[in-house]
Parts: sequence; C-alpha cells; structure tokens
Amino acid sequence: VDALARHPAAPATAEDWVRMACRRIAATIYTGRSLELLLSTLPLSYRQLSRHFHEVIGITPKQFQLRCRIDEAARLLTTTRMPVTDIAQELGFASSQHLSMQFTLLRGMPPSALRAQCRRLDDGR
Repeated sequence: VDALARHPAAPATAEDWVRMACRRIAATIYTGRSLELLLSTLPLSYRQLSRHFHEVIGITPKQFQLRCRIDEAARLLTTTRMPVTDIAQELGFASSQHLSMQFTLLRGMPPSALRAQCRRLDDGR
C-alpha cells in the first residue's frame, strides 16, 4: 500500500519526506531516542526514507543526525563554557573522545581548537 494512500495528508514528494524527517531529527537531538524509533512514526520504511535522503541531499538520515549534533556541539562550544565532556553527554555521544573524533572529521578541527579560536576572537575585540 502506498504511503500516501494510508495518509492522505502525508507529503507527496521525496523532498517533502526529507524535509519532514530533517525537522524531526533536528528537533530531537537532545532526546537520546534512536533514529529508527524517531522515524518509525512516519508511514514509510526507514529504507525508503534513506533512499529519499540519498536522492535529495546525498547523505543518510544517520549522517544528517550526526551533522545536527555536531552543529549543536559547535554552537555550545562557541556560546557557552560547558566542558566538552558535558556537551558530549548532552548530545548523546558515547564519550568526549567520540565527539572529538566526529567533530574533527566533519569540521576539520577538534572541539578544543574551535573553542580556542573563538576565545582569541573574543579577546581581540
């Protein structure tokens, strides 16, 4: 049965599905819920949704969730004095080392370097 037939008000295009899923993912980065559980409320399979993600934005839902968490970590690093360990815990990373590794892969620098860079900018004002 087609997802739209089950839910007439459901999104009509791959872009609509991805947009809806992205909003849900971004809004729940602090909940610690598994991605599969979070997206299970949508009337299409995780596999279908993954195909839509690849088609529309070129990454998986899991990669999108990781980017959202890293973006939030960067925001917290630059706007708060929270320790990296606390940020990692708040955002559901297994450890501060795991956050640091993922952060470095996506941002090209470790969290400590971003924080130091922001402090230098603040000191220069």
